[in-house]
Amino acid sequence: KEDDFQNGFGCAIVSIDSSSSPKVATLDFGTGCTDAQGRTYSGVIQITYTDPDMGHSGNHISAVFNHFNFDSISFDGTFDYYNNGTNNAGNMIGSLAITGQTNFVIDKVNLNGTTNVSFEWVAARNTAYLNIGGTGTDSNGIAFTQSTISSISLNQNSGCKDHFTAGKLLIQSPGLSDETID
Repeated sequence: KEDDFQNGFGCAIVSIDSSSSPKVATLDFGTGCTDAQGRTYSGVIQITYTDPDMGHSGNHISAVFNHFNFDSISFDGTFDYYNNGTNNAGNMIGSLAITGQTNFVIDKVNLNGTTNVSFEWVAARNTAYLNIGGTGTDSNGIAFTQSTISSISLNQNSGCKDHFTAGKLLIQSPGLSDETID
């Protein structure tokens, strides 16, 4: 509720059941609300968590998106975050599993599928190294797979928004040329 990326969620009705274990937080945007920056949200996000701090070893946070809309983008599905502790180098490692359907209304693109991401957070570099795999289908019924060719670096410089600094993602569809996002 206090992180920068959630400032827009200020128009949601937030309820937290802290008596349950795990805890359940519900962000209900109803049929639509607009934040101070003019962004529009609607739908419901229900978050189940054992600890609100994503940095705690062993933490699992699960979110269910039910008709969630952000401006012209909609998402229905699940998001699971796992913190697996630290590796031999002392860096936090974990994974994300995302299953759902996304609709980019303006671009007329609809994606349906699963994405799995493993990560290593290197605090000394303020960088997360991501490896991605997944499958899906687009709005034209074209199936695709996505896989990391080289780890994708997501850097979080002080005072700046997160940005990608390196890595390659391969997208493949039967009968079509491979596409690499560098």
